[in-house]
Amino acid sequence: MFAHYVAVALRNIRGAPFASVINLVTLAVGLLCFVTAYAFVNFWGRAERQFRNVDDIHVLTVTIQNRDSSFGNGIQNATRVPDIARDTLQADFPAIAKSARECARWRTVSLPGSSTSSPQLVQ
Repeated sequence: MFAHYVAVALRNIRGAPFASVINLVTLAVGLLCFVTAYAFVNFWGRAERQFRNVDDIHVLTVTIQNRDSSFGNGIQNATRVPDIARDTLQADFPAIAKSARECARWRTVSLPGSSTSSPQLVQ
């Protein structure tokens, strides 16, 4: 039965070689896109499992839409949020024990009530 399928496939490839190549390339590109998306989602789903208390770690992002749409559509996602967001979250959720803030240019992690931080230049 399998030999019959192979014979029919080869006959179809000989009959329309260009369409067969296009179908094969399209299938390969689709498979590549799927594997890439799966790997990306799988990586970010498990990226921070090495930390203690991993279920208590969250990243706050902000979506900003400018009224002036001269810069594309005016929507920008940012992981750098204002200090007032941290203060508001800690006021609304007193169970938050610690919060850290990372700046974009200098990788500075600053904890509230702490005067030490270790800046590193992002290149």
